[in-house]
Amino acid sequence: MRVDAARAVAVGWVRERMRADPSVEGALFSGSTVGLPGDAVLPASSDVDVLLVRGSPGPKVGKFVHRGVLLEVSTVTWGQVGGPEDVLGSWVFAPMFRTDAVIADPSGRLAAVRRRVAAGYADPVWVRRRCVGVRRRVEDGLRVLDVGGSLADQVLAWVFPTSLVAVWPAVVDAVVGRVVAG
Repeated sequence: MRVDAARAVAVGWVRERMRADPSVEGALFSGSTVGLPGDAVLPASSDVDVLLVRGSPGPKVGKFVHRGVLLEVSTVTWGQVGGPEDVLGSWVFAPMFRTDAVIADPSGRLAAVRRRVAAGYADPVWVRRRCVGVRRRVEDGLRVLDVGGSLADQVLAWVFPTSLVAVWPAVVDAVVGRVVAG
């Protein structure tokens, strides 16, 4: 299935969900499909990540198949998303807002954040702040390792924070691309 067809299924699900659940105030794509062109083939094992935005915490949705597409739906509050500067400094949220990943935005709040993030995404100040965020997450994760647990638990606890080191190239890409090109 093509990415644009899978996204269309996700958009349909979001519309249905928002009609049934008025506490969902917006939605956007997140994850790997954000950077993929619509005509790319979505591997059968891949999911389409959707982020629902609410005024207050809501029920966890999770992974499920909808009309032949594996959706992974997470929820966040407006407070967790924050304003444009919060998003610009977030290695988690900024990539979702650098392109038009907004699915539903009745209030226009997501579009306003998206415009500011798209304009400032490659600014070295924000890229550095996102890099600091990744570094802090790695260091915090390693700092709390439980060396008294089983070897399996220790390895699993070590894997997540150390795997985030692989995120760094994607986070700095905005500046590196600009420096190489400029």
